[in-house]
Amino acid sequence: LHLIRHGETNWNKERRVQGQSESHLTDLGIQQAKELGQRIGHLEFDRIYCSSSLRTRQTAEHAFSKSTTEINYLDELREIFLGPWEGHLYEELAEREPESHRHFWEQPHLFRLSGAESFGYIILIRTDASDKRSKKKGFILGTKTETVDLREATPSVFLRPHAQHGLLFRECGVGQRETGQASRKPDYSSHICGIIRFDLSNAISWLGEGQLHLVRSIFPPPYFDPGYQILLGARLSDRGIVCIQSVGA
Repeated sequence: LHLIRHGETNWNKERRVQGQSESHLTDLGIQQAKELGQRIGHLEFDRIYCSSSLRTRQTAEHAFSKSTTEINYLDELREIFLGPWEGHLYEELAEREPESHRHFWEQPHLFRLSGAESFGYIILIRTDASDKRSKKKGFILGTKTETVDLREATPSVFLRPHAQHGLLFRECGVGQRETGQASRKPDYSSHICGIIRFDLSNAISWLGEGQLHLVRSIFPPPYFDPGYQILLGARLSDRGIVCIQSVGA
C-alpha cells in the first residue's frame, strides 16, 4: 500500500487552511509530482485511488502520466471540511483561536470547530469466526481469528449495561501462558475491511452532555458498582481473567 501526499500548492506556500476548498499545485508542486512519478515508475499498481480535490488530481496526473492503470477519483478521500477556517492563514487562526489551533495540530481528538468536521474514524475488523465454539464458553473460533464474547465468557464481571456488549478479537495462535512466548501477531492490518469517517460532533450529541466520559462512569469505585469490584479484585490465575495484548476493536 503506497500512500502519496499531493505536491506543494499555492495555499501550502502561503500557509493557508485548505480543507475541501480548491487550491492548485505550484511549479514546485508539479516538479515534486513528476519526480515522484520517476521514482515509482518501475512499480505496477493494481488499483489507484485518489481524492477528487484539484490538488490531488493534478498530482496524480503528473505522477502516473505513464501508467496504464485507471485512476479512481473518490469524494470520500477528500480532506475534512474545515468550514470557517478555510482560506485563512494559520498564523491568523493561532492568534484568534489559539486553543482550537493547538488542538488541530497537537491534540486532534479534542478538535472541535463549529461548522467544520472533527476527526473521528471507526475501523472495521473482519473475523472469519464461525459457529464452531471451543470448550471455553464465549470463544468463537475461525481458521485465522477468534472472538471472545465477554457476555458469555465472564458474565459475572461485566454487570454494567454498557459493558454487556464487550467483544475481544485476536488472531489464532498459541498464547504466552502456554508456551512462554506469544505467537499471536500484534499487527491486525490484514483484517481491516473498511474505515468509516464520521463527525465527532454527531457522536457527542448522541451520547449527551458527556456524562459517559466521566472517570466515575468508566472506572467507578468498587463501592459504586459491584461488577467492577469483582473486576478490580481479580488476579491472573488459571481460573482468572487473561489479559489479551493488542486487541483490535
